[in-house]
Amino acid sequence: MSLPLPPPPPPSRKKRNVLLLASSLIIIMALFVLLIEVDIDSDGLNGYEEMFIYGTNPFTSDSDGDGLPDRWEINYGFNPKNAYDASKDPDYDGLTNLQEYQLGTITRDGILSYQKDLFVEIDYMSGYAPSATVINYFVSYYRELGITVHVSIDDDVSWNQLTAIDVSPDSLTFSECYTVEQAFHDNPSTHVYVFYAKALRDSDGNEPLGWASEFGAFMNKEKINSNEGLSVLWLTDRLRTERVVLLHEIGHTLNVIIRNQQGEEDYCSNLGCIMAGADKWWDIFGGISQLAVLHSDTPQYCNEHVKLIDLRNKWSVDESWKP
Repeated sequence: MSLPLPPPPPPSRKKRNVLLLASSLIIIMALFVLLIEVDIDSDGLNGYEEMFIYGTNPFTSDSDGDGLPDRWEINYGFNPKNAYDASKDPDYDGLTNLQEYQLGTITRDGILSYQKDLFVEIDYMSGYAPSATVINYFVSYYRELGITVHVSIDDDVSWNQLTAIDVSPDSLTFSECYTVEQAFHDNPSTHVYVFYAKALRDSDGNEPLGWASEFGAFMNKEKINSNEGLSVLWLTDRLRTERVVLLHEIGHTLNVIIRNQQGEEDYCSNLGCIMAGADKWWDIFGGISQLAVLHSDTPQYCNEHVKLIDLRNKWSVDESWKP
C-alpha cells in the first residue's frame, strides 16, 4: 500500500512577490489597452487620441470646461484645452461661440458659419398676436442686410396672467412694460424681447403706436389695427403700419437711433426711412414723411440708419444673466 505524496511546499516569499507583480502588470496592461482603445467619456475620441494626440482628458468630454465638447472643438479648429475660445464673437453679432453652439447657429451643413444672427422672442397678449406677413417681411428684409433673424413666437399671455403680476392689461404703462419683460422674457441672455400689448399709455396719457427701451420693444396692437391718425387718404393699412412700427422699435433695440442735444430721438428727415417716426403724423413734416414710408410695402432704413445697427449691445439682452 503506497502512501499519499506530501503536498508541495508553499512558494517562497520572493516567488509569491514575483507572481503578484506579474499579475498586477497583466491587469495594468489590460486596463491600459482598454483605456487607449475605448472612448470612456463618449466624446468621440478614444483614449489613445485623447492622451497622445490631442492631450485632452480621457475621462471628461469637455477638457477645458467651456461648454464645447472636445470632439466638436477639434473638428472645427478650436482648442479643446483653452476655454477662451468659447467666449469669442468672431462674427460680431453679440453671440459668443458657446451661445451659437447652444443655439445651433455656429455651423451650417457641417461647416463653420460666421454669419450674423439675431434672435427675437415675441410674446403677445391674447387676441393681439403679431401678423405673420409682418414677421416674414422683417426676417426677409434683415436677410438683405446680411443678418439672419430667428423669431420665436413664444407666450400667449392671458389677461389673468397680466393681472397676476399687478399690471393693467387694458393699457400698459412704461413701468408695467418692464414688469412684463421680467415676468415673461424666457431667453434674456440671447433674445431681443418684443411684446404685443393691447394698448400702451405714456405718462401724459398719450397712446403711442409703440416704444422701445432697455427692456425691449412694445407694440400697441389696438392702435395699429385701428390705423388711428394714419389712414390719411387711404394710403396705408394696418399691416403697413405694423410693419413700420415693428421695424422702427426693433431698430431701437439694435441701437438704431440718433438723439438730439436733449437726448430725445431725432427722427429721420428721409421721407422713406422707417426711423422717420410712425406716430408723428400730426406734425406737417412728419405727416409727409409717414405718408411716404407707410405707403410702401417694402419699408427700409436709410443708409445712415443701417450703419447704426449694432448687434453686440442689444437692448433687453442681459449678458450677465445665467440660467
